[in-house]
Amino acid sequence: MCGLVVGLLAATGGGAVFAQGACTRTYRGDLVLEGAERLVITEGVLCVDGNIILRDNARLEISNATLRLTGFTDSLFGYRGSFDVHDAASLELRNVRVEAPGHHEVTVGVNAYGGSRVKLLSVTRPDDLLLWCSGYDSSTMAIEATHMRAFVLYGDGVAVSIRNSTVDWLLRNGSCGDL
Repeated sequence: MCGLVVGLLAATGGGAVFAQGACTRTYRGDLVLEGAERLVITEGVLCVDGNIILRDNARLEISNATLRLTGFTDSLFGYRGSFDVHDAASLELRNVRVEAPGHHEVTVGVNAYGGSRVKLLSVTRPDDLLLWCSGYDSSTMAIEATHMRAFVLYGDGVAVSIRNSTVDWLLRNGSCGDL
């Protein structure tokens, strides 16, 4: 069974101020958190030259910051990067601007698997960065004041709440009930 609450309204910027300029923290290659690892970043510019992967009970919380992604895979669909949240891991982005300087038509996927939790609250992006989410197998996702390019639900038990946000495409596969 899949729970989904949708309130598709224009997202508001909330007056957040995002950091500009040089990276205040940099990760070369994938940023991977596992087990009981927890990383909390408040303010500044976080630069990741790779994907973000969370496993087991790991937690990543970023607030009032800019997340600059630079390590992308060149694929058939253009440049691509991802946040992969597995098992009981959690990801929270609050008042975060996601950007990918130097690339055009970048796709960034936020993927929640098997009991993981994702919160995207007031996440902004440039127009040429396509932000999308996928929920799989008993994951929980809360989206608020964020413009998503697409939202895809796969499998059973995906719980999703979308409030004060816009979603260009909403797709589902599996027994997610009525949307």
